[in-house]
Order: sequence, then structure tokens, then C-alpha cells
Amino acid sequence: MAAVFAGLVVLSGCGGSSQAPKPAPETVPFTGYFAGRSADGLGGSVDMAGFDATAVVIDRALLRLDRPAALAIVAVVNGTATAIARPRFVALTLAGGARPMRTARAVLADIPGTGALDAYRTVGPAPKRVRAGKSAQLYLVLDGATREEVLSIDMVLDGTHTTLASQER
Repeated sequence: MAAVFAGLVVLSGCGGSSQAPKPAPETVPFTGYFAGRSADGLGGSVDMAGFDATAVVIDRALLRLDRPAALAIVAVVNGTATAIARPRFVALTLAGGARPMRTARAVLADIPGTGALDAYRTVGPAPKRVRAGKSAQLYLVLDGATREEVLSIDMVLDGTHTTLASQER
């Protein structure tokens, strides 16, 4: 009987295995900070938990929306030898959706009231290009979702997608 039991243990994979179980994949807890770099030198970071004086004014105006919205302070670093157009940013959500991020100025233009108008004037237009070897900062809004819903962000330029993954702070 002991021999039968030992045979069942071996056949069932219990005991005697020389392979250690694979550890669970490491996940970065939500920080609201995403960063990445393409192979050709284009880098980006998106901070959905950052703040500065301009962000405070924008956030206040976004509260007037009847839907969720999250502000992002974005940096684009052009490590290439040529100027580039401003990339597009698309938030990929935990639910499997994709939400294009809009410039804060475009979102603010749709919000009535003097607070939104003040914020609109404070932000100014987003840069259309990033010069070679330079960086640019812009304010984007994830319209219709919260920052906690974001899994990663795609930075898109000329059909090339660069994933900006969640990062520890």
C-alpha cells in the first residue's frame, strides 16, 4: 500500500520536483507616474499625481465637469537629431479600454464659467513641436476616467507606439 501511495504522489507532481515554483510577477503599486523611452531616443513621462501652481488652477476647473477627469503633467524628451511633432498620448485602462488624452486647454475650452476661463488663460497652448535634443512640458487631461483606472500610457508618434509603464516614485 505504501508503494501505491508513493507512486500516486510522484504521478500527481507532489514532492520530488527539482523546480521551484515561479514567483508571482512583480507589480508596481499605483503611483500615478508613468515613464518610458523608445529605441530611437524619444522619451516621455506622465505624472497624474503631480502638482504645481498651474495644475492647481486646472484641477479646480475640472471639478465643474459632470464626468471623471484626471490631469497629467507630461514631459516629452526628444533625444533625436531632428525636431518632432508633439506625440499623442493614449491611456490604456485596467478594463481594457483606450482613452485618448486631450490637451488641458482643449478640455477647459468646453467648461463654462470664469474659473475655467482663468485656467484656460493660465495654461496657454501646448507646444506643437519638440526641438532636437530638447524637452517640452504640457498639461493633458484624461477625460471620462480616473487616474486609478490607468494601466499604462501609449505615447504615439508617426504610428510608432512607446509604452509608458507605471513607475515607483
